[in-house]
Parts: sequence; C-alpha cells; structure tokens
Amino acid sequence: MRFSKDYNLLLHIGFWLVLFSFPFSIGLQNQDLMTVLKRIVPTFFLQIIVAYLNLLVLVPRLFNRKRLGWYLLTIVVILISVSRFLRWWFTTTMSAENMAQQIPGSDLTFADIPFVLQMIPPFIFTFIILFVSTTYALAIDKSKKEKETMLLAKQKTEAELKFLRAQINPHFFFNALNNLYSTIKLKPDQSDLFIKELSEMMRYVIYECNKERINLTRELEVINSYIFFHRIKDEDQVNISFNHSIIDQNAQIEPMLVIPLLENAFKHGYSATGNPLNVKIDLKNDKRSTQIFIENSIDSRQSEPNKAPSETGVGQENIRQRLEYCYPDKHSFEVMKTENTYTATLTIIHD
Repeated sequence: MRFSKDYNLLLHIGFWLVLFSFPFSIGLQNQDLMTVLKRIVPTFFLQIIVAYLNLLVLVPRLFNRKRLGWYLLTIVVILISVSRFLRWWFTTTMSAENMAQQIPGSDLTFADIPFVLQMIPPFIFTFIILFVSTTYALAIDKSKKEKETMLLAKQKTEAELKFLRAQINPHFFFNALNNLYSTIKLKPDQSDLFIKELSEMMRYVIYECNKERINLTRELEVINSYIFFHRIKDEDQVNISFNHSIIDQNAQIEPMLVIPLLENAFKHGYSATGNPLNVKIDLKNDKRSTQIFIENSIDSRQSEPNKAPSETGVGQENIRQRLEYCYPDKHSFEVMKTENTYTATLTIIHD
C-alpha cells in the first residue's frame, strides 16, 4: 500500500473530523453548545497528542526497534494516565444536575457509578486511538520499505541493463574494424563510402544507445547503413533482401536489438565453401507491435554455422536478457536452424 502526501493529509483530517463530531451524535447536541465544547475540546487535543506521540515517537523508536517491553510499558502508562485524566475532567465539567441524573434502565445516578467503571469508557477510547495510530504507523513503515525495495530493484535492473548494453558495443566495434580492414585491403576505392557509413553507425552506438528507447525509424536508418557497408564489402558474396513497413512512426524500441542479429547473420552465415550468402530481413510495425524476422543461408555440408567457439551465442544471450528487463511478458524471441537456413524471429509488444 502506498500513501501519497495528499492522501495522508486528507486521511488525517477526515479521521479527526469524524472523531470530533462523535460526541454530537450521541445526544450531547441537546445540551448547551459552549458547555459541550468546553468538555470535549481539551480531551480532543489530548487524544491528538497521544496519537502523534505514538505515531511519531513510540512506534519508530521502540516498536520498530524491537524494544517491545518498553513500548508496552509506555502504552500502559499512557492508557492509565490519560483515562484517569479524562474521567476527572468529565466529572469535573459535568454539572451537579447532570451527575444526579438517573442512568436509563438503572436506579443508579452518574455520581453512583464506581470509579473503576467510570474509567472504562475513556480507557477504551484511548486504547482505540493508540491502536489506530499504531496500525497506521506500521502501514506507513511497510509502504516506505516497499518503496525502498522497489528502488533498489530498479537500480539493480538499470545497472545490469547498462552492463548488457556496454557488452554489445565492444563486440560491434571489433566487427566493424575487421570489416573496415577487409574493405581497405580488398576494395580501397570503396573505403571512403564505407568509412562514412561506419562513422554514422558509431555515432549511433556511442551517443544514442544509452537512451532507454529509440525511435524505430532511427533504428531503420542504422539497419540500412549496416546493410549498405556489407554490400560494399561483400557485393559479390552476399544477396540481401530487406523489406520493411512502419505504420506507427512514433514507435520506440530498445536500441541495439537488431544489429547483433544482423551481425550474427552476416558473420556466421558465410559458407566455408565460398557459396554466396543469402540474407532476408523483414521488419513490420503496427500500433500494437513490431516484428523482426532475419534469415540467413548456411551450407548444408556444415554441421554448424561458421563461427568461432569463443563467440557462440554471446549476442543471443545478451538480447534475451535485455528483452527480459525491457519487455517482461511483452516479447517473444525464437531462433531456428534448418539444413539450409538459420532464422531469428523477434516480436515486441508496445505499451
């Protein structure tokens, strides 16, 4: 349960208004107003002092610190002291005529009631005040602990997510430098175009991937840049099909989700026999979700896609963990390998 400041204020005001109006609902309104006010106002403020002494001092300093013996002893002292005072005050402020009135259904007058019985109503009333204030204080304390727990969990999640994002960047830069080296060596006349597209992608990775979300249209631009410099580098060895349809132009997604999948498709899909690589990319978006499908060909004579052992599954596991953090219960991610293809299908449900 969470308590906002405005809710707290209204709750306190409402409680004390109800309490203050209680004596007027049990027949005292037939007496002189000033007499009634003189009788109840001091007791009313005394109960306010008791309530907030318990709420702000006794519960935090004794009850919450497991000093229950001292807490119970203090409560008993308050109950007895306040009850005796209230009994004295009411009998003092009641007129002789009121004290001589006969109690309905009895031959006794108010003055004939034994001292112990006179203590019972103020004792019960004070006990209720203490019980309500203790319950409220414990509820407030529980709410604060829940907020602290949620804040710690959020901070932990954010730290882990930052780590996962940081894990992707060196991997991307390593592959980018390898591709740049290959382009400069094999196609030096294309290196200027390659560097231009690569610098755009590096700007995206360094300055934009720290955001919680990025516009899907911006992610689309980066995908096009990535495809462009692969076409420059491997135009004779790769066939790329990229189809996309974005209906919701304001849709946003977690940055750097698609690029690792493309890296896997291009890097691990090349055949050791030199056969051309076929890559198919479909990106569809509507008001409710975004679907990403990436398929790359593999050589049927290879038992596994062409990849180094140290790099197996790193990108996929990173993506899975980030999806769990960013889209809990609002995503699906599946990979499937057949004899000739390797596919990755990602669906994100937008809020």
